[in-house]
Amino acid sequence: MPSIVGKPHGVARVHWEKLASLISGRSIFMKRKIGLVQQIGGVLVGALMIVSLVGLVNARAPKQSKGEALVQVEARYVCMINSTHFDKEQIPVKVQGRTYYGCCPMCADKLRNSAESRHAIDPVSGKKVDKATAVLGAARDGKVFYFESIENLKKFRYEPDANSENSKAK
Repeated sequence: MPSIVGKPHGVARVHWEKLASLISGRSIFMKRKIGLVQQIGGVLVGALMIVSLVGLVNARAPKQSKGEALVQVEARYVCMINSTHFDKEQIPVKVQGRTYYGCCPMCADKLRNSAESRHAIDPVSGKKVDKATAVLGAARDGKVFYFESIENLKKFRYEPDANSENSKAK
């Protein structure tokens, strides 16, 4: 059936579109809101992609150590059994021409009798080091680490683990 009224022009067209939109269930304003929401959604998705990309780049970048640097200490102030730095000199223990230190007679005996107790692992290189010849570094909490070189001591950063006695090395 042919339409009695032809297509409207100008202001009448805007009213015609509003009427047609109301009949179809959506107003022009609703369509504009939906379009705006879609644009905002597109911007948010784009921003999320950028943030994800930045996170991926940062994850692959070399990590900056945030732990504390150690202070080089003299062996005579370290119990080499407990790996703890003290303010006073410890008991010297001579074994095969090398001097180790213990805080008590029990630690001194262990150093004398256990070859394993006289060695440690350098936390940077992973190599076994003799505690009598190693470079020793102490954290503020007194924990001592043994290194094969001063360079490894300088590279190392210590992060104490609040939940246990173990520490994290970065």
